[in-house]
Amino acid sequence: MNTPDKQIIDDFTTSISTEAIDNENLENIIEFTMNYKDFLITDYLHPQLLESAEPFNFETSGDPTAIADKLAKIMYDAKGVGISGNQIHYCNYRVIVLAAASETDDQARLAMFNPTIVNVEGEVIMAEEACLSYPGLWVKVKRPDLIRVRYTDEFGTTDTIKLKGFSSKVVQHQMDILDGVKWWKKANPIHLDQARRALTKQKKMIKRAKNRLQSYDLML
Repeated sequence: MNTPDKQIIDDFTTSISTEAIDNENLENIIEFTMNYKDFLITDYLHPQLLESAEPFNFETSGDPTAIADKLAKIMYDAKGVGISGNQIHYCNYRVIVLAAASETDDQARLAMFNPTIVNVEGEVIMAEEACLSYPGLWVKVKRPDLIRVRYTDEFGTTDTIKLKGFSSKVVQHQMDILDGVKWWKKANPIHLDQARRALTKQKKMIKRAKNRLQSYDLML
């Protein structure tokens, strides 16, 4: 898979807003939860997510392109827009893969090895965030709108880019995961409680929907 231009998708959304779940979206959530383990994604209680990920060593940690490709496939299969190395059971490295804009590749990605946020600017904006390691939870979190990130690409070249808006929030979210930070705890208590209530409601809807699907299977 070729490395895409460094334009990150700014309008790509991860999963489903808990405020409005229609039948099609509910089916997507059910499909994800039923196949969750197949994606090899670590859940929020996994030990890898409770501590900082290991630096990636280009000499001993494996083939960076193969790792980036695998992370990208898992991310796209799980309908995500960003994924960190320690979100995968066998890859506890400091690497982030982001969905990237491309007219020729529907699974284009930008891989950042050993990324570091070197500067934050702009106003602080609150927006909902979701996570592949905590499916169904949407929490409002405040983050700076503009950041500069230094990283090494899969070919060993170090670069610094500026990210704004949604792409900035995705990288900050994934950096929290790499650092073992429980990102949802950055929300204020009221918003976190609302998110947990919405998640509980969603789980009940999913359980009822799964029961309906099982009933349909028995009828067939």
